[in-house]
Amino acid sequence: MFLSTTQVLAILSKAATTMIGSEVDLIAGKVFAECSDPDAFDCSSWTAAPASSTTVDGPATPFYPTPILTGATTVSSCADITVSAMSSTGSGGRKWTAFQWSFTSTASNTTRITTYMEDLNTELADIAVSSTTTMSDFNQYLELNVPTENLIKGGTYSFVLTLKNFFDNSASSTVIEVTVSSNSVPSIMIQGGDKRSMLRPNALSIFAEAFGAACPGEQAKIVPAKNYNWQIKDVAGAVQDFPSVSIDRRFFKLNSFTLIPDSTYFVEVTVIDSDGLTASSSVEVTVGVSPLVAIIEGGSKVVAPKSKGVVLSSSSSYDPDAYTNPNNDNTEVYKWSCMETAPIYGAACAGLDLANSMDLPFDESMMNTLLGDEKSRTLSFFVEYMKDNRKASGETYLQIESSEPPQVEIGPIWTPKINP
Repeated sequence: MFLSTTQVLAILSKAATTMIGSEVDLIAGKVFAECSDPDAFDCSSWTAAPASSTTVDGPATPFYPTPILTGATTVSSCADITVSAMSSTGSGGRKWTAFQWSFTSTASNTTRITTYMEDLNTELADIAVSSTTTMSDFNQYLELNVPTENLIKGGTYSFVLTLKNFFDNSASSTVIEVTVSSNSVPSIMIQGGDKRSMLRPNALSIFAEAFGAACPGEQAKIVPAKNYNWQIKDVAGAVQDFPSVSIDRRFFKLNSFTLIPDSTYFVEVTVIDSDGLTASSSVEVTVGVSPLVAIIEGGSKVVAPKSKGVVLSSSSSYDPDAYTNPNNDNTEVYKWSCMETAPIYGAACAGLDLANSMDLPFDESMMNTLLGDEKSRTLSFFVEYMKDNRKASGETYLQIESSEPPQVEIGPIWTPKINP
């Protein structure tokens, strides 16, 4: 597609493997100038554009990966280290062009873990450069698992994940430190897994259960419920002031309408066993944005005589999140439209000037205008309720009659028994 006399827009298919720095060639003899006036010019003698090439540049606004690491900060002397990168984003829709784990340690001997990490990064590098691999091939590596035989008791291991996307932009995660206890720290099981999705009107409930030492030959230790401590952090790691409302400290509970829509939180539990050893684990909680609800009061159809005024009201429309986003325009907008459905389907609503307001009032004069010369006319009204970059729609029918319609009442068909 030509954007101008000198610019051509080429839209690549989803299967394209073009990268930053790729060369795009214009084939000689394929592109001619437009023959705007064949009568004035002998366009057949015009020559085609010669071969040329250009290099693909990155986007004007750089798009960077966002590596995020979660996991326990302390593990037992006989446990593996597990670090999750499941929450990482920013691939740009293609596989990572670099995916590399790095570590440092206070342990006196790091020979085994160094070999383990080098072998792992070699596998990841092969996936990144292979022409036959896809994004899904990285899935099994989004959780780093370092077996206990590569670890030293009492050592602290710091891990960082560096990702590069196909835009040639890279970023590294914040450091996550994991200490291997000299003794056997408790193990924690969080019911429901380490990821939760919810909406603001929902309550949050997370249950954690800690177990004593699991190393062979050791006596199991007790983790009383009072030794569970919870905190909730945002994606930047800042602790949020959302205290649990649960009496049982094994639960972390928040009432509905506590968390902020379109946000991600990490709920972390730390437990202490009877020997004073601690262990931690966390859950990622993603809070979505609820769709708006548009309501026109009076039901799906309103029947009224021309002699009686009617108000179509959308005042019951609401935002289930009941939240005002300071970064967005939170003005509530109501946009109405109208179409005749009977006797002429699809006709415009003659004489009607719709105001973009919460209510549409029709007095007796307007009801007569809308009915016109018909004995009965039915109009379909749509309202579009908008707020905070969201919208919802509702519909009702207004049937206008030339005379008073019969009244209908629904009542019981039996007489209640009355005790004497």
